[in-house]
Amino acid sequence: MLMKKIKTTTYNFPVIIEKDEDGFFVADCPELVGCHTQGKTLEEAITNIRDAIALNLNMKLGFRFRDQSGSHAVYVHPDGRRVTIPIHPSDTIGIGLPTKIIKKDLQITKSKFIELLK
Repeated sequence: MLMKKIKTTTYNFPVIIEKDEDGFFVADCPELVGCHTQGKTLEEAITNIRDAIALNLNMKLGFRFRDQSGSHAVYVHPDGRRVTIPIHPSDTIGIGLPTKIIKKDLQITKSKFIELLK
């Protein structure tokens, strides 16, 4: 049986995490309007913001969770586009990848992406 070869790309979104006056870690993804969360620990805040980013892609852009392979969650769109989101609690999240996701995987303009998230 021949397996269809599918190219996937892994991207990262920039995230800002700060500790508030009550001791909670507040995480914000500035590239995604309204995408923020918190956690009692840094690890919990990182897990929660990754879930929030995935939910944004899922709900607002039509991507649906397909599966998880190790430390990467794979989301697919009905038209065949795929996005792989890393779920490594200790990784630094890079700043240049959101544009790459928008252009290559989502195949839309940055302005269209921002419009969809409003």
